[in-house]
Amino acid sequence: MRGLFMKFSLVFLFSVAFSIPVTASEIISAEKIIRNQHQLLINKISSIEAETLNKWIETKKDFILLDVREPEEIIAVNIDINNKINIPRGTVEFNVQRLIPNKNQHIVVMCSHGIRSTIVTDTLNKFGYTNVYNLKDGLFSWVNSGHRVSNFYGSFKIDEFKSSMK
Repeated sequence: MRGLFMKFSLVFLFSVAFSIPVTASEIISAEKIIRNQHQLLINKISSIEAETLNKWIETKKDFILLDVREPEEIIAVNIDINNKINIPRGTVEFNVQRLIPNKNQHIVVMCSHGIRSTIVTDTLNKFGYTNVYNLKDGLFSWVNSGHRVSNFYGSFKIDEFKSSMK
């Protein structure tokens, strides 16, 4: 409920600032559309669970973790592995072919909750990449599976990670 209140508050502030009338039902409607589109994409892409990603890391599988979160999200918390590339969601289409030229490379796409990464996984498939996997439920699932994360304070586990998105 708090998440919905925050979304409504932000939209309300923008609508007042730009004199665009927006109702609560329009906000809820937009959220439903996004969730429906997400579900449609989930059914046509390949996804992996946090446990599979952990096994890939432990066995040193040759793959790239493509983190499509924004820089401030990555600074706050991330998965500390060497084979990671950060390309914010809004710039993937412009940068991915330069940064990952091998279209047969195994790629796991990650965001905070799996919504942006679902879109990017579909985009990479359309660009001709052949081994692309979405990290189901994103970093949220990684943390809630008990795996370590890191930031500038070091490496640690988060006991309970709650989110208004789930």
